[in-house]
Amino acid sequence: MKKSKVFDAVEMKNAIQAKRRRERANLSDEQVRQGIAQRLITSDHPLCRKWRGLENFQSSQTSSIVPKE
Repeated sequence: MKKSKVFDAVEMKNAIQAKRRRERANLSDEQVRQGIAQRLITSDHPLCRKWRGLENFQSSQTSSIVPKE
């Protein structure tokens, strides 16, 4: 009988959160926000690409509605 690998999602989540806490330990809230924004802007992850596409779509939609001064 084949042994299956055990995957513990909670353990993985806790490890990722602990790593993020260590990375952000000496940063201000503003520095944390800037770091997150930078990762969203530069990441090639499919969700980040989707987020950037939605952000561009929303800004193009509102720019046609908002009167220019």
